[in-house]
Formats: sequence, structure tokens, C-alpha cells
Amino acid sequence: MTDISKVSGIGPAAIGLLSAGGFKTAEDLAATSPEALGAIKGFGPARAANIIAAAQALLAEAQAKPAKAEKAAKADKGKEKKAKKDKDKDKDKEAKKAEKSKSKDKDKKAKKDKKDKKGKKKKSG
Repeated sequence: MTDISKVSGIGPAAIGLLSAGGFKTAEDLAATSPEALGAIKGFGPARAANIIAAAQALLAEAQAKPAKAEKAAKADKGKEKKAKKDKDKDKDKEAKKAEKSKSKDKDKKAKKDKKDKKGKKKKSG
């Protein structure tokens, strides 16, 4: 339940009048009619309509915040997933690069060994 004092246009004096009239929460105000609220001393039709609209806006805003937070959390989760995926791709690239480098080193060593063997054969021959 939302505190009635959070509704725009409601001060301490109005809180006392509204409480005496049975309105304890912003939800109570948002659900009432201008006529019912206008029956309370100090609340004419225009003020009653403004207070009801302010209570409805407050509640709508309060409901929108969790939805926005949830949407932001999903977006963050998606970003984290993408970052992990990118990191994994980078690791794979590095591993392939290292493997390729090892393979090249092996090839170089094999060529060198082959060359050395040829050199030894020529010297002994």
C-alpha cells in the first residue's frame, strides 16, 4: 500500500481530513470517484479530480519502475552473455593461434633437422 502523503497535493491537514473520511492510502484515492472525495470538507470537485489523477499517476509510476528495472536487468544479462561469448571466442582464437605457432615451430625444426641430416651426409660422403 502506498502512503497517502506521497500523492501530490496532499499535505498534513489534508491527510487528517482524508483519514477521517476513510481514505488511508493512495490506492484508496485512486479508486474513488470525484463525487465521493468531493463530499469531504475542503475538497471541491476540481481538487478532488486533481487528487485522484495524482494518486493514479503515482501508482502507475510505481508499477512502471519494477518493469523498467526488470527490463534493465534483462538487458544487463544479455550484455553479460555477449561479453562471455566474445571472451570465449577470443580464447578460442588465442588457442588456435598458439596451436598454429607450435605447428610452425615443429615444421621449422623438422626442416632444420632434415637440412642438418643432408649436410652430414654430404660431409661424410
